[in-house]
Amino acid sequence: DAPDITGIPTGPLASLGRIGQEIDASEGTIANVIEYRPSALASGLVAGASTDTLVQRVFTDYTVTSPTEVDLNIRGLGFAPQKFLGLEVPQALQLAIKGPLALPFGRFEILYLDDEIRIIRTGQGWYSVNRRGKV
Repeated sequence: DAPDITGIPTGPLASLGRIGQEIDASEGTIANVIEYRPSALASGLVAGASTDTLVQRVFTDYTVTSPTEVDLNIRGLGFAPQKFLGLEVPQALQLAIKGPLALPFGRFEILYLDDEIRIIRTGQGWYSVNRRGKV
């Protein structure tokens, strides 16, 4: 129910694809991931655009502060077009900016966790249900 996720704006040319997280426990990082895809209108206007994807990432470090609480620090942002007009975009054109400094980003409390589902409450009081995707 977090408005910063459910209220992500789209428009006549873009629609939302996957919204999720990529967690690397060994590195202590979480990347919040949002995929944008062409809308039906844009796909109809531009041949080859139907498979285009732009991936936005917010890179964070995390610290486990108790068995159920996690603090987040923002480390950077990334914008990575995966395909443009149906063609693969070279890695060199995918932007990821990570700084040497980390700024407080928020926290969450784990309410439920198993091998498939995680339910959390954010520091702002919003709830999120995350389902493990295929790796």
